[in-house]
Amino acid sequence: MKANFPGISVLGGGNDNVPNATEQLANNQELILNGLKVTCYHTPCHTRGHMLYLFEPVEGPAEG
Repeated sequence: MKANFPGISVLGGGNDNVPNATEQLANNQELILNGLKVTCYHTPCHTRGHMLYLFEPVEGPAEG
């Protein structure tokens, strides 16, 4: 993908050494992407760097 889109950000999970990653993500790291807050959780399972991502609106969890 990086070859087709020079300058694109490639985010990778902590210990997995994702090829061409421009940023390694950490446990509990928060990002803001397109109006969403993304919280990264390190959850080693089938890979030692496995990550789960929680997506929420920037203003917080939806009420309901």
